[in-house]
Amino acid sequence: LNEMVDMIKLNTMEMDVDTFCEMVAFVGGLLSLVCASGLVQHGLLFFILVILYYFLTAISGVFYSFQWDILLLETGFLTALCYAPWLTLRLHSSSSSQNHDHQQHHLLSSSSTTLGTHPIRLLLFKLMFMSGVVKIQSNCPTWSNLTALEYHFATQCLPSPLSWH
Repeated sequence: LNEMVDMIKLNTMEMDVDTFCEMVAFVGGLLSLVCASGLVQHGLLFFILVILYYFLTAISGVFYSFQWDILLLETGFLTALCYAPWLTLRLHSSSSSQNHDHQQHHLLSSSSTTLGTHPIRLLLFKLMFMSGVVKIQSNCPTWSNLTALEYHFATQCLPSPLSWH
């Protein structure tokens, strides 16, 4: 943690870890809103979001070391690298014509068809495979005897037929 604090020192102004995390979260939230709204979509923007989230995972240690946090980083990296347009900066304007919308759709589809869905499918396979490996390595008798699903449905928050009323 001391190495991170040393890394965060900016010129003559020192910034503590909490302030840095809040600043990273605020900037990440703003960039996410810009990206989700469709105003600007560029691979660099997605890559900056991945780097900001990586800072949060590196600083927080055990708190962000769960499987879904790593999956979020990997998915963000794949989005930035494979699916977000890198060659053109797409700005959305409200006065765009239908032809311009078609060109934007073509840009998005042409950038995503280069690799297709193979990277995301590989990531999904890795997620499912590693989830199974962890459960088998746990030496839990319910997973070893293949009876874990008997307990799964009993312990999940599945809605009952009366939950609508």
